Amino acid sequence: MTASRARAIARLVKSAVSRDNTEPVTADPSPSAPGRHPRLRGPRALTRLVPSLAIAVLILGLFPGTAMGAVQETLVLTGTTTPASYYDTQTLDTTGGSGTGAVSFTSTTLSTCTIAGNTLTIIASSGICSVFATKAADLNYDAATSATVDITLGQAVLTVTPDAQARTYGQAAPTYTFSVTGFRNLETALTAAGYVAPTCTSAYTSSTPVSSSPLPISCSGGSATNYTFDTPATAALTISQADQATLTITGPSTKTYGDVAFSPVASGGSGGGAVTFTSSTPLVCTASGSATVTIVAAGTCSVTATKAADVNYNATTSVAFPISIGKDDQETLVLTGTTTPAAYYDTQTLGTTGGSG
Repeated sequence: MTASRARAIARLVKSAVSRDNTEPVTADPSPSAPGRHPRLRGPRALTRLVPSLAIAVLILGLFPGTAMGAVQETLVLTGTTTPASYYDTQTLDTTGGSGTGAVSFTSTTLSTCTIAGNTLTIIASSGICSVFATKAADLNYDAATSATVDITLGQAVLTVTPDAQARTYGQAAPTYTFSVTGFRNLETALTAAGYVAPTCTSAYTSSTPVSSSPLPISCSGGSATNYTFDTPATAALTISQADQATLTITGPSTKTYGDVAFSPVASGGSGGGAVTFTSSTPLVCTASGSATVTIVAAGTCSVTATKAADVNYNATTSVAFPISIGKDDQETLVLTGTTTPAAYYDTQTLGTTGGSG
């Protein structure tokens, strides 16, 4: 017989004896207790005790697990937080209770939350999760159960972060990309129930000037069965100067020595930058970042054009352009020093005026 069963029998016997000692009798009253008989001894006591003892033995024989322990202190479930989000976990614990019985935890709403050991896992994004704790009986105490705790459930939060973008002036708008973090239960954008991606954009167009850089990129929208979307994060779209279209000198291809300074004809380029010229043949022509070319001598003049940068475009330079500088006609040449008529064996000193070079 276990100690707990022995104690139970002892309590039954004590109860029976107490009842026997207080029953009224009609003979042999005790002088010390008129109307009552003293504690019974001998065969009569055994006769009265046997029925109660037999009942106790019968009860414990039929119900060997019956415990008649004390009531535990109030058991309180702790460790819960409400509201809770989809696939949150909470570590459960208790306070109160009595004795050495093991503590266990139970979910009464298995469609919304499950328990493994003392870890509560939320598996739904709406509704209620209901849980309670139990502390088992031991030799001295009956089992105890805590009050049920209800936890309100909600969606988990996905955080959207746009990616930075870079454009050069005149480019088409980019495809805006972003990252999404915060998925639970190994889910992804491909597997999360009802997932619809957010969108990100900025005010950029192909005509947005560099002076507007940087522009903010922001995101909005997005939906999923078990998630909400947090979209306050922004990123920057930067705009840099573009390269100009090809710059070309188209003329003139010939000039003549003695011509006045001139400006070659340039085409192409982009933006509003000024065009200047530079000579790589200074013995024939000169130009050094100037708007005109000056002829120095006949020959081949090699010139390049440069179109300066502006707010939207980088500077650009053309390839060298050759200009043939031809010889000029001299001024009229006049013979001088002659005298007519002249006599036999006269001498005259000849000279000239005019001419060039």
